[in-house]
Parts: sequence; structure tokens; C-alpha cells
Amino acid sequence: MANLVRNLCMGKRCGLHIFAGMTKGTLYLLLSLTLCCILPLSGQDEYVRFKRITINDGLSLSSVYCIYQDSKGFMWFGTEDGLNKYDGQSITVYGATTDQHYILADKWIEEIYEDKTGMIWLGSKGGLTKYNPRKGIFTPIQHDPESSFSLSNDTVTAIGTDLQNELWVGTVRGLNRVNRITNEVERIIPGEKELSGLTSRITGFLQDDAGIFWIASYQGLYSYDTKSGLFFRETAGGIIHAGTRIHSMHHHDDAIWIGSDARLFKLDLSGARQHKLFSPEFGNPDAEITNLLVDRLDQVWMQTNEGLYCFRPSEGLLRKVISPAGVTHSLAINPFKPLLEDGNGFIWCGTFGNGVFRIDPSTLNSDHYLHNPADPQSISENSINCIFEDRSGGLWFGTFGAGISILDPLSNRFTLFKSNPFDPNSLVSSFIWTVFEASDGKIWLGTDAHGISVYDPRRGIFTHYDHDPDNPRSLSGRSIRKIYQDSRGRIWIGTDGGGLNLFRPGDKSFIHFLHDRQDPLSISDNSVRAIYEDRQGNLWVGTRNGLNLFDPESGSFRRYLHDPADPASLPNNFIYSAIYQDHGDNLWIGTYGSGLCKMDPRDGTCISYTNDPDDPTTISDNIVFAIYEDETGRFWIGTNSGLNMFYPATGSFRRFGVGEGLANEVIYGILPDDSRHIWMSSNLGIMRFNLETFEVKNFDMNDGLQSNEFNGGAYHRGNDGKLYFGGVYGLNVIDPSEIEPVRDVPNVTLTKLEVLGKEVKIAGVDLEEAFEDDPDQILEHEGEYYVSENVTYKEEIILDYRHRFFSIEFSALNSLRPGKLNYSYIMQNLETEWNNAGTRNYVSYANMRAGTYLLKVVAENADGYRSNPPLQLRITIKPPYWMSWWFILLEVLAVSSIAVLIYTYLVKSRTNRLLKYQNQQISIANKALRESEQNLKELNATKDKFFSIISHDLKNPFSSLLSISELMVENFDATDREDHRAGFQKIHQSIQHLLTLLENLLTWSRSQRGKIKYDPVRFNLTTLIRENINLHRILAEKKSIMLHYTETDEVYAYGDRDMINSVIRNLVTNAVKFTGPEGKVEVKVHTRDAHIEVSVMDEGIGISAENLNRLFRIDEKFKSTGTAGEKGTGLGLIICREFVEMHGGEIRVRSKPSEGSTFSFTIPKAN
Repeated sequence: MANLVRNLCMGKRCGLHIFAGMTKGTLYLLLSLTLCCILPLSGQDEYVRFKRITINDGLSLSSVYCIYQDSKGFMWFGTEDGLNKYDGQSITVYGATTDQHYILADKWIEEIYEDKTGMIWLGSKGGLTKYNPRKGIFTPIQHDPESSFSLSNDTVTAIGTDLQNELWVGTVRGLNRVNRITNEVERIIPGEKELSGLTSRITGFLQDDAGIFWIASYQGLYSYDTKSGLFFRETAGGIIHAGTRIHSMHHHDDAIWIGSDARLFKLDLSGARQHKLFSPEFGNPDAEITNLLVDRLDQVWMQTNEGLYCFRPSEGLLRKVISPAGVTHSLAINPFKPLLEDGNGFIWCGTFGNGVFRIDPSTLNSDHYLHNPADPQSISENSINCIFEDRSGGLWFGTFGAGISILDPLSNRFTLFKSNPFDPNSLVSSFIWTVFEASDGKIWLGTDAHGISVYDPRRGIFTHYDHDPDNPRSLSGRSIRKIYQDSRGRIWIGTDGGGLNLFRPGDKSFIHFLHDRQDPLSISDNSVRAIYEDRQGNLWVGTRNGLNLFDPESGSFRRYLHDPADPASLPNNFIYSAIYQDHGDNLWIGTYGSGLCKMDPRDGTCISYTNDPDDPTTISDNIVFAIYEDETGRFWIGTNSGLNMFYPATGSFRRFGVGEGLANEVIYGILPDDSRHIWMSSNLGIMRFNLETFEVKNFDMNDGLQSNEFNGGAYHRGNDGKLYFGGVYGLNVIDPSEIEPVRDVPNVTLTKLEVLGKEVKIAGVDLEEAFEDDPDQILEHEGEYYVSENVTYKEEIILDYRHRFFSIEFSALNSLRPGKLNYSYIMQNLETEWNNAGTRNYVSYANMRAGTYLLKVVAENADGYRSNPPLQLRITIKPPYWMSWWFILLEVLAVSSIAVLIYTYLVKSRTNRLLKYQNQQISIANKALRESEQNLKELNATKDKFFSIISHDLKNPFSSLLSISELMVENFDATDREDHRAGFQKIHQSIQHLLTLLENLLTWSRSQRGKIKYDPVRFNLTTLIRENINLHRILAEKKSIMLHYTETDEVYAYGDRDMINSVIRNLVTNAVKFTGPEGKVEVKVHTRDAHIEVSVMDEGIGISAENLNRLFRIDEKFKSTGTAGEKGTGLGLIICREFVEMHGGEIRVRSKPSEGSTFSFTIPKAN
């Protein structure tokens, strides 16, 4: 393993040696000239998305020379300025320090190795560093010229362990054995001459299955027998000499492959011992095999200064795969390049200045990944120092000057095409409006402002079509909104502003169909959004201004437009993207603003389905983007506000939104797969929806989507079942059959513990004795908190009672996609149910009781799979001294004494309390009697008022009626026509007065019995006032009174309209009644915050100060006769007060005798 890490990270030596002395400007100029000599690949490389970790994320330096994942799952990065530890959430840097327990041998880390006990060893040019992750202690082990028990040299070139777990360290000056416990060093200085190569540069270690430990050097190959403890020089039958410089080794099956200067050796470890020497013809006798590996196809990959070669020993076939600078597929200028075979069998080769290559070993075809300054998701730098594959299959690329680039296989599960300004063989623009797969398998893509790109997947080549102002046969517009191929193989293009185009494949030209205002048979609008061919062969074209039926024989169009006078016409002229024909030959059309439309193509009549905010069974939004009919006849409608399941037979809709699991409710496209799912594009990724269970699976940028934002109309299902979705940053191709759930979830690891807001640190050597009796305790020392070892390794902690306020941080160590994990936890003995923490990777507890608890934490990925087993941490909170037995006994005695004293006090005070209570009861009874007396008075007043009205107020009108009628009967013949008219007017006035009395009496009676129901609504107060003004205008004119309403903007109130009408009517009636001729009555309305104030002002006789207090009281008798002798009961104002108070308002009056009165009341204003 150490050899593998070393071989992958050998790029560091080139960075030091070749470019020594060069300025940064000279270096970049050289790299630029090198890249200019590189020829492009013949087809477009598959786009992959890289994540990045840079100095802005906490990395100590931008150049990373080695990467490693330890047994716990933490990622380690070696830089020029220290060691970095990454837990998937944050980075911890170990570098310069004055603490002797944390000093590195050298900050420039070039190699990281973990032995079987979990100890981590760091190699550098300044010596070896041992790191104990449990204790957090670094121990430098270096060369001392004065001691033979030190490293032979500080430049470490190899680190490894044998089967006996002995640690071996190679330097440029020989081999060393290091005691892992005591850190003592034994230099290997053999006495035999044939073993003298063990004191030369050591280049690598290998441990075979037979117990032999192999050592490669610049002076031959050596083996160490762990059983006998003896060293041997391996000649492989005489083909490997003492002067053979070995650069790399690789163990494969029963053989060790060895790379040297222009020669390749196969050391046969089987019983046959058939060693072989190969002398590949590299074209240069001085070529060096600086790195090699053997893939699972038994092919040997060799990196040399002449390029990357693939050698097939069984055929004796050698093929150059990547050539040096100036030739296609260049390795550029670095002779030491990282080389790796990933878990899928692909070969990865990093270069210095020319990016990274991924090679298919079966075909030797390669994909080339270069840094694109315009693409933040490209690899961050073209100079690669090291490559590492973690346990989840993620690839980590350490770069020279740009941090780390990460290739997450799950972030590239969807194929992505996007524009690359540096590659003409790519999409012309990443902004995709429409996509269609033609019958020949080519993919047509319409872009926003750059025409059309046509991709040939067989050849990997793009062809582009754009509008050319100088070519009338080019595309008529640059913004392409729809591409469609009809049953005759014709390809139609809808443009935004350039009308409809028909592609002519013979000469690659286009026929234009444009809107002509003078021609009613032309297309209705030049913005074409939808094209659809029905089963009868009719071509329907939807635009921003109507639907069109195209006649291919005449080239004319029949228009279907919205007619406001015809409810059966098209409901809206804006057809966004959706037209569909059902099994009954009906056309279903999605409009932009008027919902879903069903059209009978025979007569053009339409039925519309629109949103009703008060009816949840209607469509959720009137903007319709997509229509799909499943096998059961259900329609699925994508709108601007969610997904709708529609039953045409019943006309009802069922809505699905965020509450039902959708990531977003703007549904741009709907496509089915073959497994009873529909896939939907939105403004927050792609959603897979199960048509049977309605379960939702959401995908976002972390899964490889071009972005989270897609475009309306940019969706298409290909002939092979693949799904195409276009967005603002490219096109995604989804093969639903390949989208498998992720079942592996990393186990959760404890990463940090805080007590009372302070991080618990690892105790140093000076505190070790404090933990001898209780290694699990949390120790408080000089205001800080310490633990005996790294909390990552703790299974139990013990807290003092005062430390029961604590936080625990954890991580599933998913360094690639931590945002895709949700955590759940439970504190057993405190909680009975699991808590969902979401993506939050910590928990906090406070004020817990003394006792023993068990914290369990699991991580769950987006597919619902949980980590197993869960993280478990036993937490013991020690009881405080006041919970000990002796303290409890003292408490009991003290409480008993206090209880006796309290009892004596209570007995004495009980009598006083009872007496006080009885006095209070007497006071309450007296108060109740007074209230009853007052209520009785009010009831008597009400009764008196009622009998007064019946005995007097109702009697007078009837008496008048009787007198007048008797007079008219007795003197009918003796009186003339004018006397008759005057008599009838008197009768009319008496009846009108009587009716008013009865109405007020009835209203007052109902209010007293609680029979009037308060029914508030929003109503137009201005209209109500106008109605009352008009009602009283005739009466006012008879008295020569000017009745005026000061008009304002329309005012809306919230209340019972009938009650307010009664209040206004009574107040206006009184104002007219008590105003004399030539007087004025005025109504005004003022809005005040949340209330409305209505004022009725008159210039009448006024009211005295004494009578003002009697106006609204039932127990006070107050009546007055109007200026024309009008009479009343006095109930009107009482009713007004009750109705206004029901609205939470108040009624007020201001008046002076002979000057007039102003009655004002307030009611709520409508929102």
C-alpha cells in the first residue's frame, strides 16, 4: 500500500527538480506553450463534474502532494505547509507549533502511510513523523549524523510494513527498520558486498503472500525473509543485476512486475519460477519506466519520459497510448506521473500541465479532462501531483497550486453535455430550450441565442446551425424553442421571433414560415413554442398568439384564436409547450395563463379547466407546462404550482406539491420510464415519481445535474428509453435503468465533544497520571477540558454533574457528499423515540439528571439506507454531593424540623385565613346583590319603556288615523279635492310614522332577546351611504334641507351590512327630523388605521348637555319632536349603540343647542 501511495504521488519530485530555479511566470509560459501543441480529441469527451477543496475551505496550502484515507475513514492531505485531516465537514491542519508533542519532522508532507495498529507515518525530505491518532501526539524521527541509531537520511522515499508488522523506512541513503513502540531506529548495513544495494536509494516495498518482503532500490532487487530474518539479493535467474535501477514495482497474481531503465522484468513467484525480461521498444534507449501497474486484463501500463504505454505480455504487443508534448494525448513534461486503476477498471493517468486522462483498457480509448477557467466544475488545475481512490469509489486529485479536485461517481450518474468555449466540438450554448432525438439517432438541441447543435452519438461529433443575416436559407432565428420530427421524417424548428422553419437535409438549408399581418393564412405569430403531429397526420403549431393547423399541400395555416365572445373558443392564445392527443382523438393543450384546454379538432370547440382558489379539486395553476397520459388513462399535468393527477371522466384534479415530497412545484417536463415512474424537471432538480405509491425521489446538482434549474419545453424521451432534460447550464441524459439506489452508507464517527461551550482536548503527557484511575472521565484543568484520548476512539465518557451541558459532533465521513446525508439520534434512558437532525451533524443536551445513558447515531442517505451499526457512546453523569446518602439524611432531618415549625405557623394562621375568607365571601355576596338591584332597575326601565311605547307612542298615531278618517267620512261630500288630498297626506304621514315606530320596536325587541345574528362580511360602505342618502333625499327636499355626502374613494368595511344600514338610516333620519328648513345635513367618512369613522352632521336644534347623557340609556326618558312635528320612540339611538358595539366600535355625539349635532361611529375596515 505504501508503494502504491508513493507511486501515485511521484509528481512532486518533478515539480521540485525540473522546475527548480524557474520563476512562476516562466513556468506558466512553458505550460501554455506545451498545451498549444496538443491536438484536440476526435470526439467530445464525456463531461464530468469535479468538486473542489481549496485553501478557502481550510486547506493549509494549494499544492497537495499525497492523499490517504485511514481505517476510520478520515481523509489526509500532505502539503508543503503541513498535514490536513478532513472529516467531510471541516479540515484540521497540523503544522508549525511550539508544542514539543505536535512537532512534525518537516511541514512538507510527501507520503502518508497507516500501519495495522492505526498509527500514521509521514514521509518528507526532513525525516519521518509518527502520529498517534489516539493521543494526538506527533513524534519526529530524523537523521542524526552523530548517532548510528537514527535514520540513514532525512529524505524518506518509501514506508511499509511486513507480515510481522515491522515498520520499514527507505531513504535516499538506504534501508531502516523502526520500532513502532519505542521509535528506535536500526539502520540496515549488511556486511556482505552483494547486499550493499540496501544502502542505496530505496524506491519501494512489496509484501507477497508467502511472507517475503521485497525491497526495490537503485542497485537491484532484494528480499527479506520474515521467518529467518535474513536478506537476499534477487537476480531472477541472472536478468536483474546489482546495478539495475528499479523505479517501480507492482504485485499481480503470482508475479512481481518491475520497471527499470528501458526494461521490464517479470519476477515469477510461482513454483515454475519462469522469470522474464522484456525490452520494449520505446524509441529511446534512455527511456525510464518511472511508474507501472498491471490491470485486471493482465495488461502492463508503463509511464516513461516517452509517454504512456500499454503492454500485453501474452501477445508481446506494445502500444503507445499517450505521447509526450507536441503529439496527441500528451503526457506533457513530467516524467513522474500518478497512475491508478480505479474500481471500475479504468486507468487514470495524471500529467504535469496537461490535465488527467481516463483510459478504457479494453479499447484504449481515452477521455481527457482539462481545467476550464470558465467552468468552476472542471478539474481545478492541469498539473496533477497524485491520484487516490477512496473506499466509496471517489477519485481525489492532488494538484500543483489549486488544491484538490474530487470526482464523485454519484455526482456523475447522469450524462451531461454543456458548452466548452475551448472546444468547438461541444454544445454551442449551454442554455437549452428544446431537445429531440431524430429517427437516425442524432440529438437536436435548441439553444437560447446560438441556434441549433446536432449531436451524433455514434461519432461523438456536434454540428451547428445558426442564423446568418447574409444567408436567407439559414435559420430564421437564433432562439430555438421547439424541434420536432413528423412521421414523414421532416424536422420542424420553432423559433422565438423567427417563425416556423423546415429543415432541408439535402443542402442543410431551412424553409421559413413567417407571420404576415396581411395574410390570414399565414402562421398567427412568429414565436413558436409547440409543434405536434396527431394520429391523422395533422401538424399543430402553438405560438404566443394562437394555435395553428398547418396544411402541407398549400403551405397555409388555419388559426384558432381566443374569442372573448365565444366561451367555446381557445381560452388563451399563449400556447407554452404542451399539446397532446388522447385515445379519443381530443387535443389537450397547455396554456400560459388559462389552464388546461380540451379541444375537439373537428370543430375547434374547447373546454377549459382552470384553477379555482376555493376548490382544491381544480387544477393547481393556470400555467401549464407539460401533459402526460399514463397507461391507466390518468393525466399528469405539470404546472407552475405543482403536479396534478387528472381524471378526464370526472374532471377532478389531485394536487402534489412540496408537502407530498416534491423538491419544487414548478414542473417543466414530465417523461415516463418503463418502471411505472415519471421523471419531472423543475427549478430545483429532477424528481422521480412512483405512479403507484406516489413516492418521490429527488435529484440535484450533487447527482450530476447540469444545475438545479431546468427549462420549460426542454424534455424528450429517446427511442431507447433514455430521458433528455435541458436547463440553463446544459443537457442531462438519464438512463432510468441504470439509476440504482446507493446502499452503502459510511458508519458514523464521533469527531468532537464540547462541555459548557468549550472543546474537549486530548490530554498531554503531563496529564496522563490524572487518567490512570478513570480513563473515561472528562477532566477540568485550568479552565479547559481534557480527555485521555481522541474522542473518535472513545466508547464511554464520564461527566461531573456540573458538566452536564455538552455537545457532541459526529460525521459519517462521507467526504464526497455530506449534504446528502441525514442524521438520526436517540439518547436512551432519556428519550423513547429517534430524533431527526437532518443534515445537522451535532447534538446538544443540557441539565440532564445523574445517571447512565447511551447515545446512538445513524446516518441515512437519500435512498433511505442507514449506516449499520450505529455510533454508540455511553455517557455517565456522576451525581453531585447533595445526592449522596449522608447529605440526603441531613436534608431529611432539616426538612422535618422545618416542617414542625411550619405546621405550628400554619395552625396559628389558619384561623386568620378562614376569617379573612369569610369576609371576602360576604363582600362578594353584597356586590352580587348590588348588581342584581341594578339589573332589576334596568329591567323595570325596559318594561316601562315598552308599556310607554304601547300606551302612548302607538296610541297617538292610531288616534290620529281614527280622527282624520272619521272626519273625512262625515264631511266627504262637503269637502273639495284639496281637502281630500290633505286628509290622505295626514293619513300617510301617520302610517309612515307608525311603521317607523313598529320597525324600531321590533328591532329593539329582537336585540333584547338576542335574536339578531351578527353576520360580518366585506361590503362597500360608500355604496351603502349613497343608498341611504337617496332614500332620505325626498324627505329632505320637502323640508328644504340640503342633504350632502362628501364623496371619497370607494371604502370597504368589514361587518354586518344590515346592522350598519340600520345605524346609518336612524342617524340620517334623526338629522333630517331635527333640522329646520334651509338647513344642511352632511355625511362624512374618514379611514383611521384599521377602522372607519362615519359622521352625520346637522344644523338642527341641537341637544342640551343635560340630555346628552340620556341619549343612549334605556332607563332614561328622552324624546323630542322634530322641526316638522315628527315624533319618535327614543329607541333608534339605543339600537344604534348596540349595533355599533357588536362591531367592536363606539358611537359618540357632539352637540350644542340651536347649533346642531354630530353623531359619529366607528366600524372595522376591510383588509
